[in-house]
Amino acid sequence: MENGEVVLETMRTKGTKRRIVDVFRVSNDGSRIITYTPNSRHGSPISDHPPPIPRDKNAYQEYEFDQLPSEYWKKYQYAHK
Repeated sequence: MENGEVVLETMRTKGTKRRIVDVFRVSNDGSRIITYTPNSRHGSPISDHPPPIPRDKNAYQEYEFDQLPSEYWKKYQYAHK
């Protein structure tokens, strides 16, 4: 992104439609990670910008680098590349 943030989006195809079903955002300094499913698990249409972080704090997970669960390490390493 323009601000240095790295965003990974997982897409799924259903019929002829592709939607973003998972978003993994890493801050420009790599210390803050946010992961969420856009649009209440229905996914979001593909666009030039990532889906916004949900307003409801229960709809996303936020981690500091040193507290990132092991299930997200591969995504973090991919974003680092």
